[in-house]
Amino acid sequence: MVGFLLALRPGTAYDSPNYGWFCDRYDDFLYIDRIVMDPCVRGRGLGKTAYCALFDFARDHGIGRLVAEIDSRPPNGPSLSFHRAMGFVEVGRQELCGGAKEVVYVEARA
Repeated sequence: MVGFLLALRPGTAYDSPNYGWFCDRYDDFLYIDRIVMDPCVRGRGLGKTAYCALFDFARDHGIGRLVAEIDSRPPNGPSLSFHRAMGFVEVGRQELCGGAKEVVYVEARA
C-alpha cells in the first residue's frame, strides 16, 4: 500500500470539530478526513486519482458533495491549491485550539 483516503458519511460516531461543522450544516456529504501518500509516490498524480475515484463513488451513490478542511493557520498552501484545482470552493472558516489554528472549510459538487 502506498496511500489511502479516508472519507465519512454523516451520522458516523466521530468526534471531530471539523466533521461536526459539516454535520451541523449539511444532511448529505462525504467528509474527506485525510489522504496520505507515501513520499516515494508523491507528485505522480495518485492524490488526484484517489479524489477522482471518490467523486465517482459519490455520484454512483447519489451523494451531492464532497467536503474537507484545510489548515489556513498555519497555512497549508499545497493542499489549498490542490483542492482548488479539484473544484473545491470555500464555504466557511473556524478557529480552533484557542485561536492558534484556523481551518478553511471547502466543498465540491459531485
